[in-house]
Amino acid sequence: MLEPYLKLLSEPLGFWAANCNADNMPDVVHCNGILPIEYNDQITFFISKRDSATFLDNLKTTPEMALVGTNVLTFEGYQFKGHFKHLRHCTDQEISMQRTYLNKFTGLIELMGFSKEAFFRSYMHLPALAVTFTVHDVFEQTPRKGTGLSMINK
Repeated sequence: MLEPYLKLLSEPLGFWAANCNADNMPDVVHCNGILPIEYNDQITFFISKRDSATFLDNLKTTPEMALVGTNVLTFEGYQFKGHFKHLRHCTDQEISMQRTYLNKFTGLIELMGFSKEAFFRSYMHLPALAVTFTVHDVFEQTPRKGTGLSMINK
């Protein structure tokens, strides 16, 4: 299912995860990258625990979640919808991966005229968590006619 998106997902995209509480009120958290994909239907993304209290609380009431990956220069983007599988603390190797990802991502942010250092400082906070979910659907989110259609159920 994720095969067509593997190259895109390995780029330094802007990643945000979202879920809702029992009253369907959404919460969005920025992600510090994703783990290289091992299974064709699962994505593991990284979040800072400090910025994720509401997102983590929502996991207690509903397993549905989404991950959006967007190229901040071209706005090409995709939303991956699915169900929460598990949560754990990041390993030292994964923290190093997050620093590498953020160095590349904030490099793109710098091209847009923003402070690389300020963005890096605002994103990277420890401890970090790894959230894995099983993807059930993919939607294109690139701003153009036809956006929002499922890429899986065409």
